[in-house]
Amino acid sequence: MATQYVDLNKLKFVAGKINPTSYGELFVYSSAHSSERTRVYFNFRTCSGLGPLAAKLAAEFTIWTAPKEKGSALAALVPIRGWMRYLSDLARVDGSNTTDWTAQKWGLQTGEWLLSILSDPDLGDRTKNQYRSNVHAFVARMQTAGVLPAFRILNGIKKPEGGKKLSIALVKKALRDGEDIHIIDVATRDALSELDNLNDLTDSAQVLRRIDLLLGATRKAIENRIRHFWYDWQEARQIVSSGIFDPIGFLERHCVSREPLKLRRGWKYELTDDTDMIALLQHLYDGIIPIDEPGNPLVRWIYNQYSVRHIRNLLHSTPDNVIPFLVTMLIDRPIEVSYAAGFAVDAMRSTANPNNMKITYVKKRAGHRMITTIWASGDDRSLASSSRRSIDPATAFRCVQSMREPLIKFAEAQDADKLFLVLGNGGTRKTVKAVSPRAWLDAWDRFRAGDPILTRYRFTLDKIRPTLILRAYIVSGGDIFEAYRVAQHKLLGTTQRYLNEQVSEQLSAEDARNVQGAISLKILEKRPELRGDLRINEQSAKRVLRQAANLGFLEHNKEAENVREEVQSELVRFFLTGEIIVLEDPEVAAELIVFKEHLVTELPTLKGHPDYETSWLPLLVFLNAAIEAMLPDVRQRGRKVAAEMGIEYLEPPIV
Repeated sequence: MATQYVDLNKLKFVAGKINPTSYGELFVYSSAHSSERTRVYFNFRTCSGLGPLAAKLAAEFTIWTAPKEKGSALAALVPIRGWMRYLSDLARVDGSNTTDWTAQKWGLQTGEWLLSILSDPDLGDRTKNQYRSNVHAFVARMQTAGVLPAFRILNGIKKPEGGKKLSIALVKKALRDGEDIHIIDVATRDALSELDNLNDLTDSAQVLRRIDLLLGATRKAIENRIRHFWYDWQEARQIVSSGIFDPIGFLERHCVSREPLKLRRGWKYELTDDTDMIALLQHLYDGIIPIDEPGNPLVRWIYNQYSVRHIRNLLHSTPDNVIPFLVTMLIDRPIEVSYAAGFAVDAMRSTANPNNMKITYVKKRAGHRMITTIWASGDDRSLASSSRRSIDPATAFRCVQSMREPLIKFAEAQDADKLFLVLGNGGTRKTVKAVSPRAWLDAWDRFRAGDPILTRYRFTLDKIRPTLILRAYIVSGGDIFEAYRVAQHKLLGTTQRYLNEQVSEQLSAEDARNVQGAISLKILEKRPELRGDLRINEQSAKRVLRQAANLGFLEHNKEAENVREEVQSELVRFFLTGEIIVLEDPEVAAELIVFKEHLVTELPTLKGHPDYETSWLPLLVFLNAAIEAMLPDVRQRGRKVAAEMGIEYLEPPIV
C-alpha cells in the first residue's frame, strides 16, 4: 500500500477542490470527468517516491485537467505520470528528498526522462512531441504556482515524421491479384480493374480519377445501405403502430410473471415476425433488449431466431445503423470526423433560403472557433428504394434525429444533446451514450467488409477530409484559394501546409512547386481575374500602406519615406504582373518579416474589418511573396536585425 502523506484537504492551495471520496492522496477522484454511472480516478500511487510533493502534483493535475474533456485528461495523465514515476524511482535510488532538489537537478533529471522518450523506437515522432508538450505545460503551471523551481525543458522533434492524414488516393489494394474474377457485378469488376491501372501517383489526372472512383464507390455503398435500412425501419414502425400485433393482449394470454418475465407454453407461435418482437420490447422495456437478463425468454428467442444486432438496429440508433449516415455527411463537405461524430442534435437549423440548411459546430483545435457550413435542404424522397437522387447530408441528419429518439431518456446529461446517441457495449439502459471513436472504427470496418471495392481498397474515415481538400485543389487547377475556402481553415498558411503534405507524398515535382508558390500568388497566372477583384493600383496601394503605417509598418527604418515608396511600387507591380523583386536590404527584410507575423497574429481581428479583403489580405499575400523571394541569408540577417531593433507594432482597431 502506498505511503500516506499530508491530508490533501489541509493543503491550502487545493482546499475544497478535491473530492473527499478520493482513495488516498495518490488515487484522486476527478469530479469533473465523472458521472453517476462512471467514476474517473487518476492513479499516482507509483509516484510515491516523490514524498509529499506527489500529493501536491496529483491534486494540481486534477485541477489542471478539470476543464479538459475526459479523453484529453486521460491522455495527459500517461506522460505526466510517467515523468513523475521516473523522478520517483530516482529519488528512491539515491535516497534524496525532492523538496531539496535544486532547479539544476530538476532540469537535468527531467531532461534525462525526455531523452529516454525521444529515443524510444516504439513511439512515433508526434507521440513523443505530445509527451513533451503535456509535461511542459504541466511543469510550467507548477512553476508559476511556485510548486516547482524554474528550469527549462528540452525542445521536441522538429518536423516530426508520421501522423499525416493523407488522401485515399494512396490506398493500396489489400487482396491478391486474381481474386476479382469472383465478382459477378461487371461495373464493380471494371472499377477495380481501372483502379489497379491508375498506379502513377505523380500524375494529378490519375490521382483525381482514383479519388473519384473510391469516393463514388463509397457513396454508392452507403446510399444502398441507407435505402435498404430505411425501408425496414419505416416498415417496422408502420406495422407496430397499426396495431396488428397487440402486446397487451399477448401478455394477458401468456404472461405468468413480469419480474422476472415468465411466459406460458405456446407464446412463440404468436410471434410470427420480427415486428411482433419489436412491439413487445417497446411495450415491456421501452425498446431496449434486456440483455442483462439471460433467463428472459424473449432474449433467448432473439438469440435463437434472429440476432441481437438485427433487432437493435430496428429499435434505435446503433453504431452499425448510423455509420452510413455519418459517412454521407463526411463526403459532402470536408468536416473532421471527430467533429461530425460529435454534432449536437440541434446543430442543423433552417435558413432564410428554404433550399438550404445551416450546420454549426465548434472547432476546438482552432481556439473554439465556430464553423458554419451550408447544406442543401435535401429531399426525403431520395430515401426511397427506387430513387436515383443522391442522399443529402441534411436528409441523413434528420434520419439520425428520428433514430435516436428511443434512447434520449436513458442518456446522461453530457450525452443527451448528442446527435449520434447509441447503446454502449454493455447493451443496457445504463450504457446509452454518444458513439466512441473506437465504436466508429469498428462499425466502419464491419460496413466496408460488405462492399467489394471498399474491402479491397481500405481507408479510414479521417482520410476523407484531406481527400476532399486535395480534390478541390486539383480540380481548380492548383488554386490554393479554392482549397482554402473548402477547408475553412483559419489561416491561408494552414492550407498551404496541408497541401504540402498531400503533394509531397503524391503529386509530381511540378505540382509540388505549384503548391509552394501558391501562397506567393503565383496563382494569379491561373486566376488573372483576381487582379481585378482585388483592385490594386497605385492609389489603392497608397491606401493599404497608409493603413499599415498607422500600426507602425515601415516606421522603424531610417529612410522610411523612400522605403515606403519603393514597397508601394513593388506592391502595385506584384498584383499587375505577378513579379516580385528580390530584396537585399536586411532592415527592410526585418520590417516585412515581423509585420507579416504581426498580421497573422491579429488575423481574427482583421477579418472583422470591412476592408479586410481589399487591404489586409492583399498586403499579407504580398508580404508572403516578398519573404519567400528573399535569399536565405537575407532572411536570416533580417530576423537578426529585427531582434536587435526590438520591432513592435500596434494592434489594429476593433471594428
